Amino acid sequence: MVDAAVAGEKTAYFSYLLAKKALQDLTRMSARSLAPDILVNAVAPGFILPPEEKGVTQETRVQQIPLKRQGRLENITQTVEFLLTTDFVTGQTLFVDGGEHLL
Repeated sequence: MVDAAVAGEKTAYFSYLLAKKALQDLTRMSARSLAPDILVNAVAPGFILPPEEKGVTQETRVQQIPLKRQGRLENITQTVEFLLTTDFVTGQTLFVDGGEHLL
């Protein structure tokens, strides 16, 4: 699990995001190193749980997402189930964020 914020260059929570970006790189490197025997992928959730940010309401955050809605835990589990059942995807980070990583 990484975080959809790895797509950007935000400096808030710098240490956290740096660690998640390193995990994303580790995903790609491991996928190449362990192929063809082992598939390695990452899931990058976006706005699934309410934010801990001060001064940002849920509605404000939702309006900033291209799909204009908050994700559900089921979106994450569906993505993980897909990755567990496919045999031709490796080295990918799947963003489950309603398109927020595109901004």
